[in-house]
Amino acid sequence: ACCPFHAEDTASFHIRPALGVYYCFGCQAKGDVFTFVMQTRGVGFVDALTLLADRAGIELSSMTPEEKRRQADVRRQREVLSTALTVFRKAMGTVGQSGLQYLKDRGFTRETLLDWAIGFIPEDFTNQLRQAGLESRDIDAAGFTRQFAGRLGFGIRDAYGTIVGFGARRLNDEENSPKYVNTRETATFSKARLLYGLDKASAALGRTGRLVVMEGYTDVMMAHQQGLDDAVATMGTSFTAQHLELVKSRVSNLVLVFDGDEAGLRAGERAVRMLLEAG
Repeated sequence: ACCPFHAEDTASFHIRPALGVYYCFGCQAKGDVFTFVMQTRGVGFVDALTLLADRAGIELSSMTPEEKRRQADVRRQREVLSTALTVFRKAMGTVGQSGLQYLKDRGFTRETLLDWAIGFIPEDFTNQLRQAGLESRDIDAAGFTRQFAGRLGFGIRDAYGTIVGFGARRLNDEENSPKYVNTRETATFSKARLLYGLDKASAALGRTGRLVVMEGYTDVMMAHQQGLDDAVATMGTSFTAQHLELVKSRVSNLVLVFDGDEAGLRAGERAVRMLLEAG
């Protein structure tokens, strides 16, 4: 394959499944599944181990009872969010035609909408989730609120590509309600620690060493659709120290592309000061 750790047009990245190792003859990157996750995701060994164990369905024997309980809660939340995405995608083709038309008018392709986990949140979405076999307490624990009903839904993934929450945009701009709402803060969803699109931008970081930080979901989606695949977005918050921790080991060039209004300028200045202080 082409190497994820440096820019190249001719494949020089070799994977040896029988030995469980990889090696790049171009940049000499090498390691096993743990070092691959650590280097591509910018995490330490323990986080890489936990991620891979969870993906493989393996329970780590070193976990305390409290850690096992939290892991079980997280798995239930993921089940709710995965089911919700299925319900929201189905609704897009029926009661959510206005949402689909809005996105088409913005120039988004069908492939982009599928790739970015977009759907429509029906008015009775909680009933539909219960009909799909979910418990009311688990739906609530996943962070949904009544404000989600009747909005366009954006699945939000963490750096590993797992859906951890949703953003929702109102379609009637004349309504007296927030334009965007997010799921409540949960064990897996925290706006200050998540960058929208980072899971998709991670591969580009190895090639470019650059991260382009924007403000909105649709800005990032269109950037990727047009080939700017190192773009991410904050979610209603400034670029924070927690965001920097996610990417600083892989980024040498950080570009801020915020809105040109007063709020965007203030957010940009705060971010620049924080980045300069961080070196």
